[in-house]
Amino acid sequence: MPAVRNNLNSGSANENAATTWTFTLSFTPTSGRCLLMYIQSRSALSITSITQGGSSATWTLITSSVVSNNNIYVYALADTPVSSNTTITMVLGSANNLFTTIIEEVSGLVAVAANLLDKSSTFAGSGDSYQTGTTATTTTADEYWVNIYSWDDQFLSGAPSGTLPTNGYTIVSPNPLQTSAGGWVAGGGSPASISAGQIVAYKIVTATGTAGGNITDANFGGLAYNGLAIALNATASTSSSPARRRIVVPAVMM
Repeated sequence: MPAVRNNLNSGSANENAATTWTFTLSFTPTSGRCLLMYIQSRSALSITSITQGGSSATWTLITSSVVSNNNIYVYALADTPVSSNTTITMVLGSANNLFTTIIEEVSGLVAVAANLLDKSSTFAGSGDSYQTGTTATTTTADEYWVNIYSWDDQFLSGAPSGTLPTNGYTIVSPNPLQTSAGGWVAGGGSPASISAGQIVAYKIVTATGTAGGNITDANFGGLAYNGLAIALNATASTSSSPARRRIVVPAVMM
């Protein structure tokens, strides 16, 4: 199998608007693996740089989907340096105080950021079924597919909960990611009042196809959302039973 999920980390917080944010991972990055960051924000972010602590390595924007109140940005550190530590620093061009991040470490992806993205698709709408649309047929067999669903709840009515992913995807657990683990931002700091957040699902594939899929909002419907599907290139592998490990990384900003 190609890509293998190893570590996952996310978080959320309510703080005053700032131009510099520091994320602390719950694990020490493994050199040579890929770190992926999924960022959701209510307002468009002007990201000047994302730097990996312990080295001068900078993250690269892979793709984005900017939709009013439901923006998604995908950044990657394709080949993590040996000296990397648990600190990630994000610098914004202008202050922002409401966004969430989910960070994961994946092995088996190509080591050049410019070659990571194969195909992508995006879909914006509202309702109780969040969609990403469907990508064009992928060009390589060994890939890592990710669906990111971003929502905005202006009425603070509750916490969306994704279930029933289509097309063989698996939703990141726990779902939704809670305050300490991240994934959504609570208005006023109350876990019961959600103002923005994201749900992520993934799939490891060894054949070409069309990426993307839906999830059902098991808690309540009618929210405006933005869905983004990405297909990332992995290196071919002859292993039939890849090892799989999860890690949680803490980081979410508002």
